[in-house]
Amino acid sequence: MIKIISFVIFLLFVGQVFGQQVKCGFDAGKNIRERHYVDSLIFEGTNRILLNRDIIVIPVVFHVVWHETDENIEDEIIVSQLNTINADFSGANNDIEKVPAEFSTTVGRAEIKFCLASTDPFGNPTSGTTRTHTDKNEIGLTKDIYYSSSGGYDAWDPDKYLNIWIANTGSFLSGISSYPGEPIKEESGIIINPKFAGINKSKKYGLGRVLTHELGHFLGLKHLWGDDNNCDTDDDIEDTPLQRGPYINCPSYPQSGCSESEMFMNFMDYVDDPCMYFFTKGQVQRMLTTIMLFRQSLINGNTQCDIKNNVGVKLVFYPNPSSDVFMADIAHRSDILMQYEVFNISGFRIKYGTEIVNRRFNLDLSDFPSGVYFVRIESEVYRLVKM
Repeated sequence: MIKIISFVIFLLFVGQVFGQQVKCGFDAGKNIRERHYVDSLIFEGTNRILLNRDIIVIPVVFHVVWHETDENIEDEIIVSQLNTINADFSGANNDIEKVPAEFSTTVGRAEIKFCLASTDPFGNPTSGTTRTHTDKNEIGLTKDIYYSSSGGYDAWDPDKYLNIWIANTGSFLSGISSYPGEPIKEESGIIINPKFAGINKSKKYGLGRVLTHELGHFLGLKHLWGDDNNCDTDDDIEDTPLQRGPYINCPSYPQSGCSESEMFMNFMDYVDDPCMYFFTKGQVQRMLTTIMLFRQSLINGNTQCDIKNNVGVKLVFYPNPSSDVFMADIAHRSDILMQYEVFNISGFRIKYGTEIVNRRFNLDLSDFPSGVYFVRIESEVYRLVKM
């Protein structure tokens, strides 16, 4: 009961301070003593563990728990969400070049890939998505979300799957994540408000970065300002400047406070989706250490992911020439990780990214002028003519 009252007080406080500015629920109802113990383990581990820098693949299942019809989001939004987190965690997001020059040397690339689970806990084929209608409105604000008997949906084994619930979290919370070391296994995972999942119509949170932010917490990252709004606490990351509290909206650069120039465009701040671009190398190191210490079972074998890390065959793009979208069919029936780069005739890279592709790869060049372009996928280079 005390926890529930504290949580309500927190929501009222957020509403008074930020108005309609929705926030991450990371700081609500946390156990400071337990979290500090976990933080000390991660901090010490970051300095002594030799981390394997091979690509880490984590199987994901999305549990869509809906009350109103518009909360039952389409598969296309889930796919766009997966594409967003894969790009952000690989440093392949198109806006990473907006990172200010003073922070460019700190940019980190985690090389963590997320794939939709292809096998459920009983060994049956799955799309990596479950859908459940609930009679409870705003179920994402309660622990009922974690339990089928209470109107939510039971987690798939958290040692083998990253569980992400898409459910109504009310007016003031965009999402909330469990933190490494938290004791209740059945409640391990992330909750995201369906309004802010994937590529959506929100002007502030329309790029799917609410989940990027919450995944940071799931993998051991704190907000840039640490636990308190002062210049004395930190996020335990050496290459993120000290910061008093969150930035909101899209601040102009630079901004000063505890530090002469603060890193508000980092994924672990509160700025709008179009104004956050990157993790730092220190944050990447901490996330990888967290995986090794607390989440290693998620990557042991990846038997729940029927996913290949490359195309393995030469592609044929069609139509070629094209005025906008070029397509290439993939022989594999299961998902593959597609990493691509597009260069113009002068050799400048104009587009790049990482996508999970099933059967067909679509490359949209509609924003670029007519001419000859080259696409590099693995060791193969393809010539495209845009009309």
